[in-house]
Amino acid sequence: MQDIILYTDAKNTTETALFAASLGTKELLIAFQKHDKTNDDAFRELQEGVKDAKLRKALLIKDAREAQKYAQHYDELIGTATRDVAESKQVRYLHGAETLEDKDKTHHRGSGMNHVLAKILAEKKKTYCFDLSLLLGNPDQARVLGRMQQNKRIIRNYGAATQTSSFATTPLRVRAPKERAHFLEML
Repeated sequence: MQDIILYTDAKNTTETALFAASLGTKELLIAFQKHDKTNDDAFRELQEGVKDAKLRKALLIKDAREAQKYAQHYDELIGTATRDVAESKQVRYLHGAETLEDKDKTHHRGSGMNHVLAKILAEKKKTYCFDLSLLLGNPDQARVLGRMQQNKRIIRNYGAATQTSSFATTPLRVRAPKERAHFLEML
């Protein structure tokens, strides 16, 4: 099963990737938070340190313009769940819809996902990633969990793919593949 971890620094990310591999993760997307010329060197260094899992280089993006600009430099692009990013051909994974709106509405949750976005995800065969790091140590844990449940309900109606990812920055925030699968099932 695949997981996504965030690149912070060489030592910490290597430790996080090794821990994820020891938990049984077969494939890791190393997500850089911004494009930099040194990302290639840092990724090569990570590949030398981690042999137990297949590593792929990814970039977190915010809009479709960034996707077009950096698509050739990375194996995968992970975008914020907005319509322009979802319609982009270069982006395969979307995340973070739960954090797009500050307040919930009176009669429904402001989960960031709607039927239009869910339909685009299904038609373009993109995967929505539920971010477990939003739940760990968050004082608004209940609100985020409710938004995740709302998003899963909407996405399931349209048949789009979903997965749960750690988005870990430290080894202790990594979750085992079975734990992530059970969380997605229970959501």
